[in-house]
Amino acid sequence: MKIYLYKSAVVDRDGQEAPAHLALEQVMARVGRMEVAEREQPVLDHTMLLEETARSRQHGWVSADFTLRRLSGGPGLSQAGQLTTDFELAEGDGFGEQTAICYAPATQRVAVQYNHHGPRAQRIASYLSGMLRQMDGGEAFNVQWTPVLAARTMARLKRGRVYKEVTVAINTERLPDSFAAAEAQNVALELALASREANQAGVVRVQLTRQRGGGLRNIMPFVNRLLDQPPDVVRSLKVRFSGAEQEEETLDLLDAREVAEVDSSQLQRTPGRRYTFASRRQAMEEEMGRWQTLR
Repeated sequence: MKIYLYKSAVVDRDGQEAPAHLALEQVMARVGRMEVAEREQPVLDHTMLLEETARSRQHGWVSADFTLRRLSGGPGLSQAGQLTTDFELAEGDGFGEQTAICYAPATQRVAVQYNHHGPRAQRIASYLSGMLRQMDGGEAFNVQWTPVLAARTMARLKRGRVYKEVTVAINTERLPDSFAAAEAQNVALELALASREANQAGVVRVQLTRQRGGGLRNIMPFVNRLLDQPPDVVRSLKVRFSGAEQEEETLDLLDAREVAEVDSSQLQRTPGRRYTFASRRQAMEEEMGRWQTLR
């Protein structure tokens, strides 16, 4: 099981932080007290809900488990010596894909379990944003999670004075429509999307260059959106820049994120073979303890 680290913020369109009663830990606590039916919310093409929350008495960290209900195709029941059969599902039943998070309010860092079929970080942030906007005073705010890069990578990026090029290899067959819409102003990406529409899809290499020099603030929002795409979408991501002494440097950012890997065989399972929230939470709290030393 992989665990990725993000920086969290609850802000309005102008970047102003939400008041304390709308902080992320308060939002999750309020959602957790709702009736289950009230927690359900459509996010893009699936329904999501917050299953449960737990707070660490020692550190004050808040963990939560989220489920994405999948009504499309799913696995079959496989038994030794027999052909694969269907699960007995009633009308409206689906497959629940679960993803856990662990949030540290003091540092505003959030550890997110990676589940290929479950809700990913930005979908969870969208779900929480939707719930937040239903609360008094929360209408103008959104939950934003930004991928955290390794400290050594951030140090190298901050030394960059002029960012010259972002090179990315994208599997356009797997590129989410939501990402495509957000980046519609990028001509190079539009061409990549056009190849998908023309049934010429595959892994497309795109080079985005700046006609004028730009600093870290200009380039990082786009880079962060790319970093948060699944591994089968963004195959490579490199940034080329020049430093204070005009020397050029290229960074491979896919290998630069703060990530931990946990042996899934050490996680506890339910009788139905699901990994328990308690064991996933414990694994993330252990990694969060290590990440607390990061600046």
